[in-house]
Formats: sequence, structure tokens, C-alpha cells
Amino acid sequence: MKISIASLTSLSFLCLLVLVAPSKAARESDIQKLQDTRECARCDLSNADLRGFFLQQANLRGANLQGADLNGVDLQGAFLLQTDLRNADLRNADLRNANLFGAQLEGAQLHNATLDRRTVLEERWQLVHDLVTNGLGEHSLREADLQGANLDGVNLAGADLTSAQLNDASFEGAYLRGTYFVQAQLENASFFLADLQNANLSETQLERGSLRAADLRSGNLNNANLMRANLGLAYLNSASLAGANLSHADLSGAYLTEADLTDTQLRHANLFVTDLRNAILNGSDFTGARLQGTDLTAAQFDTAGFQQSDPAGVHLRHASSVGADFSNLNLSGADLSNGEFREAKFVGADLSGVNFQNADLSFADFSGANLSGADLRQATLEGIQFDAGTRLCGAILPDGRIREC
Repeated sequence: MKISIASLTSLSFLCLLVLVAPSKAARESDIQKLQDTRECARCDLSNADLRGFFLQQANLRGANLQGADLNGVDLQGAFLLQTDLRNADLRNADLRNANLFGAQLEGAQLHNATLDRRTVLEERWQLVHDLVTNGLGEHSLREADLQGANLDGVNLAGADLTSAQLNDASFEGAYLRGTYFVQAQLENASFFLADLQNANLSETQLERGSLRAADLRSGNLNNANLMRANLGLAYLNSASLAGANLSHADLSGAYLTEADLTDTQLRHANLFVTDLRNAILNGSDFTGARLQGTDLTAAQFDTAGFQQSDPAGVHLRHASSVGADFSNLNLSGADLSNGEFREAKFVGADLSGVNFQNADLSFADFSGANLSGADLRQATLEGIQFDAGTRLCGAILPDGRIREC
């Protein structure tokens, strides 16, 4: 039997209607049922706008209220046992005498919700509510369990969260200057636009976390695990990331001027147009990193490794890289003038048109390198290694003569 494309398209559309329509109808009927009876146990009310509903003593046991808007709703005496309230908006809600035993509140907004001594609520969420409503106060947060907590906009400046459990927590827009997160668990945590100036995040586990556009100036991230973390557009000027693991991290557009990244892992990191001027990168591993447009002007990266990285358009003026390995890289047209590249390895590298003016290239290895059209005027070439594969066609030599082809 032959089926036309048009028939298949119609059939797919009908199947989509069959799959989607019941879910949509059930959800609308659940909302109506709740409004009419205040009885909606195990209902699907996800992402529903319930503002203005009168829900005193409502039975919502086991209901799905994930992402629901309950801002300002009267839930006095409501039965919310085992409800899914993840990412729900409970700001200004009245939860006096409400029973939230076993409720899931990861990501929920609890600012200014009204609680009383009869509100049944896990201690963790009571703490979150107090922090976002009243601030730190006398709370001790060392080793605190705040996993999944929504602490957006909170003021915890100077707080001690050493060894706290903060996986999946959100601190977006929070004021965290000088806060201690030493050895804290912060996997998947978000610090988007947070103020973390002078904060201590050393030895933290921030894998897959987000520090995007955060202010980390003069912060301490030594030996932190930032694998696959998002630090795009972050301010890390004068920050210390010595020994940190930034493998596969996104640092695109980040500001790291004068930062210390000694012995930092940057394997396969995204450093597109990252500002690393005057940074210290000695011993860092850039294997497979994206370096297009990265600014390493006056940076220091002795013994750093750049294997398989993509350095197109990288800026290396006045840089210092004693013993660094640039083997087999395409650095054509790059500006390495006034830099110090003693004992560097340029084996098999494409250095065509590179500006090496006034650079110290003493004892560098150019075996098999392409130096065609490179500018070597006033460069120091003491002890350099060439071989039969080194190409110098059209190169400008230290004395100003052009090497004939």
C-alpha cells in the first residue's frame, strides 16, 4: 500500500492532536475543579496561574504544582503533603497552618511567605524562607544543607558556607561579597549576575555550575572544580584560579586581567575573545582550547601546553612564555612582538607572517616550522634550532634583510 507524503503529514498531525489534546483538557479541568471545590489531590496544575484563588484548607495532596504562580495566594490550613512545588512562586503566600510535609520545594520562591508555628515545613525550607525574607541574622551556615534552594537576590555578604551542600542551588543576583564557600558542593549551582567580589570559592565543586556575568574580582577559586562551568562574561580581574580545573568550561568574553591561573587545567575550554592580559598562566594546559581572539598581551605562561588548540587571532604582544609548547599550531599572522619565548617549541607550526619583532627566541625550536614572511627584525635568535623542513621564504631577518625564496 502506497502512502503519500501529504497523508503522512495529516496522520502525524492527527496523532499530535490525540497526544496533546487530553493533557490540555485535563489541566484546564483540574484548574476549574480546584477553583470550584478546593479539592484537587494529585491534579496536574503545573505552570498554572493561581493568583487570586481562595485556597484556604484546599486539598492539594500529591498535586503537581511545579512552576505554578501562587504569589499572594491564601493557603491557610491547606493540605500540601507530597506536592511538587519545584520552581513555584510562593512569594507573599499565606502558609499559616498549612501542611507541606514531604513537599518538593527545590527552586521555589519563598520570599515574604507567611508561616507560623503550625506550618509543617521541612527545616531546610524554613531556613531558606528565613534567609530570603530576613537575611542571615544569627544563622550558622557551615555545612548547611541548602541543596536546590532558591536564594536569588539574597544578601549573604561575609557569610560562612564552608562545606555546605548547595548542589542545584540558585544565587542569581545575590550579594555575596567576601562570602566563604570553601569546599562547598555547588554542582549545577547558578550565580548569574551575583556579586562575589573577594569571595572564597577555593576547593569548591562547581562542575556544570554557572558564574555567567558574575562579579568575581579578587575572588579565590584556587583548586576549584569548574569542569563544564559557564563563566562567560564573568569579571575575574585579579582573581586567583591556581590549580583550578576549567576543562570544557566556557570563558568566552570573560575578563581575567592580572588573574593567577598557575597550573590551571584549560583543556578544551572556550576562551573566545577572553581577556587574559597580564595574567599568570605558568604550567597551564590549553590542550584543545578555543583561543580565537584571546588577548594574552603581557601574559606569562611558562611551560604551558597548547597542543591541538585553535589560536586564530590570538594576541601575544609582550607575552612571556619560556618553554611553552606551540608545536603544530596555526599562528599565522599573530603578533608576538616584544615577547619572551625562550626555549619555546614551535615544531611544525605555521608561523607565516608572524610579527616576532624584538622578541627573545633564544634556544627556541623551529624544526619543520613555516616562517615564510615572518618579521624577525631585532629578534634574539641565539641557539635557535632549524632543520631542513624549516621554511624562511620571504622572512625579514634580524638585520632587516629579506630571506630569498
